Amino acid sequence: MENVLPTVFETNRCAPHKDPRLHDRRPVCLRVAVADKSGMAEGEVLDLSLRGCGLCLKKRLVRGQYLWLKIYHVQGKSTPVCDLVRVKWVEDDRVGVEFLYIAPENLQRLHRIFGDQIMFALED
Repeated sequence: MENVLPTVFETNRCAPHKDPRLHDRRPVCLRVAVADKSGMAEGEVLDLSLRGCGLCLKKRLVRGQYLWLKIYHVQGKSTPVCDLVRVKWVEDDRVGVEFLYIAPENLQRLHRIFGDQIMFALED
């Protein structure tokens, strides 16, 4: 019987993947407007969590950049604004952002849109 060591591919294939996110993300498909000091752009919110979201944008952003964003609900309900977010990662036209500040009235709008399926509690 031959003693064969597994290849790198074989060992990585079985290794558990650890997601660095602290909170589960919920897939969504919502329009979004983002703004920074250089102007505005539109895109799509791909997923949403307690502390951030994933975006698809045509505007080029950089990690650490600060933004303002406005999420448009498909049913025309009130539109929440995320007053201050920070870009955590950028990969081509996809961006991950972290919510730093959302005004109380905008938190209420997010609660009305998403109900109890996702809780926005930024007081932790």
